[in-house]
Amino acid sequence: MNQVTQAQFGMIPLQFIETDPNQPRRTFDENALQELADSIKVSGVIQPILLRTIEDSDTRLQLVAGERRYRASQLAGLTEIPGIVRQLTDAEVAIIQLVENHQRAGVPPLEEAEAMDRAMRDHGLKIDDICAELGVKRRWAYSRLQLLDLCTEARIGLNDGRLAPSTALLIARIPVASLQERAATEVLTNNGTGSPMSYRQAKTWIEQRYTLDINRAVFSLVDAKLCKAAGSCAECPKRTANDPDKFPDISADVCTDPDCFEMKTEAHNAAEIAKAAKKKIRFYESWEQCKTERNGDLSTDFVLARTFDRLINADHQNMPVDDLLGTDRMPKPIGIFKNLSGHITNIYSKSDIQYALEKAGLARTEAEEEEFDKQEEQQRTELAKEKNATEQEDPAAVLRKRLVEINWKIAKAYNAFHEELLEEIKDLVDQQTLLPIYRTLAVFSAGQAARSEQLSFSQKVDESYNVDFMEAAAVEELVEHASDEDVCRLHLDAVLSNIPSVYGGAIDGGLIKFEDEWEEWNYQHYQTLIKLGNICGIDIDLLRDKHLAEPLQELAEAMTPAKEEPAETPKPEALKKQPNRAKKAPSAPDADPAAAWPFPKSKEGS
Repeated sequence: MNQVTQAQFGMIPLQFIETDPNQPRRTFDENALQELADSIKVSGVIQPILLRTIEDSDTRLQLVAGERRYRASQLAGLTEIPGIVRQLTDAEVAIIQLVENHQRAGVPPLEEAEAMDRAMRDHGLKIDDICAELGVKRRWAYSRLQLLDLCTEARIGLNDGRLAPSTALLIARIPVASLQERAATEVLTNNGTGSPMSYRQAKTWIEQRYTLDINRAVFSLVDAKLCKAAGSCAECPKRTANDPDKFPDISADVCTDPDCFEMKTEAHNAAEIAKAAKKKIRFYESWEQCKTERNGDLSTDFVLARTFDRLINADHQNMPVDDLLGTDRMPKPIGIFKNLSGHITNIYSKSDIQYALEKAGLARTEAEEEEFDKQEEQQRTELAKEKNATEQEDPAAVLRKRLVEINWKIAKAYNAFHEELLEEIKDLVDQQTLLPIYRTLAVFSAGQAARSEQLSFSQKVDESYNVDFMEAAAVEELVEHASDEDVCRLHLDAVLSNIPSVYGGAIDGGLIKFEDEWEEWNYQHYQTLIKLGNICGIDIDLLRDKHLAEPLQELAEAMTPAKEEPAETPKPEALKKQPNRAKKAPSAPDADPAAAWPFPKSKEGS
């Protein structure tokens, strides 16, 4: 800021002072002004106001800073006020007023934004100049200026305090006027239910309704000819990645113009339909229409490979089939349709994809599977013969074999127990258990997130919903019409339905072994089920015994050595009578594996 000369201090008659029409602060709280006036009557004006000379006037002075003190002095009935008079340019006045108001409480954000904009527009100041004078970051300055993009309804809500500046900023970032007006109404009325949304509610609502992940676009982001009026997405200012200063709290690459996004999607879909027609690939209005006409032998390119037969590598089961085969090895589609998200999706014959998997060496043919089964059966037979020959000579081997079989029974019993426990928990979800269930799930989910574990459904659960969980719109529709209890059940399935299987090799003495970090996490999964069961009032001991009592008893019997009958000894003819001796206490029985259950017996213990 340039230094000014001829600064003068003195008592200035109020009648010689003019207010600045460009003063950033336009609104003053009348009650607060009266309180300041009452204070001035008692103590006077402690801090002088700042004024500047007016060109072509020897008596008039323009108020630069201190308008509240000036107004309160008038209310207090004063005729003069202490002031400092300096020679200042318009640009210097703009900066001083910005700084002075920024340091004061209660300056309306919109008025501050208008003053910043005026300083940049009328006096040639740059954003970095303003940031340096105010001592703020560029991000804050850009956010303030962006409030000027607010529609009228949102401006009113911000000025009367119904909208916080942070919430108003979320609305201001919606670039399409009609969409912004709609969003402002929804946020201010909480969708017609009453008081305005909180910042978090508004952020979630606007992100879901008015912003779109650009990476999920089906159209080319660099195709400027797709919609000539809109141009390419590569340089579009409505794309958050192209202007991070304007969207500082949005880390994702997002389109903030849903209308344009939809227009490009429709243009892309029309082009895809026309392209398919040239190849004589039929367009179906819906998946249901295609299923009806094609008798159900259908698939899409994003279904998981596990829905097909005879896969060679088990690791491929959860891969989308188009990722597994690759575009070049996918068969020709038999049709296309518009899915629930509005995207054009290819339809394939399921048998064509099965053949493609077999041809690529990723799945066996029926003949190869039959031969594979024969070889496996032959190997099992040979191994069984070898084991039988060994066991005939070695009684310990017979016991080991029996224990392995029992361990597998116990493992299956654990799995059945865990599955039934989850089903019972879902049946008992109600309004009273919702909150404790969500709290327990939050703890477990946080652990999953820390281990980068994604939520997933078991195949059984996935099929039971009859919803494609890869389609966001389908899931949204499912949740929108669901009760609170059903949403909780969906969350239970997403977090817990993929219960880690217990295998025979993990059983030791009737218990599950947890030897490494992975197995320890499985244990946390089982423990979470137990906690939820207790929350829902399930008799854990009863359900456990239903599945595990029998195999654990069988294990106990197998581990108890058979008692040999003592050989009869002939009585001697002359046996001297022995004195009475205290009876020996019976030896302690062998430990019962059923008593060494890894989960607590009482609800309080879990």
